Amino acid sequence: LVLPLSETALATTLLQPGARGPEVTKLQKRLQQLGYFQSRPGNYYGRRTSEAVSQFQADNRLTSNGIADEVTLEKLGILTLRRGDRGDSVRQLQQA
Repeated sequence: LVLPLSETALATTLLQPGARGPEVTKLQKRLQQLGYFQSRPGNYYGRRTSEAVSQFQADNRLTSNGIADEVTLEKLGILTLRRGDRGDSVRQLQQA
C-alpha cells in the first residue's frame, strides 16, 4: 500500500508498517541487497522491515523512524510512482 500524504503538485509517498503489496517486496529486496534485511522478502511491512528501514535511515543520516518516506525511498534508489502522479519525482523519471 502506497499512501499519498498530500495532493499538492509534489507527489509524496511512503511505505509504513502494515502496508502490503509489491512495493513492500521491492523495498525489502533493495534493503536485502544492501545488507539491511535478512529475512525472505514478502509483501508485508512488519517489524523486521521497519527495523531494517530504521537502521538504513540512521546509517544515512536520515530521520530514523522506520517509515520509508520519499526521502528514504529516493536514497534507496526506489521511486514509487502511480499513474497521475506529478512533481519532481515524475520529472526525474522522465528525464532518465
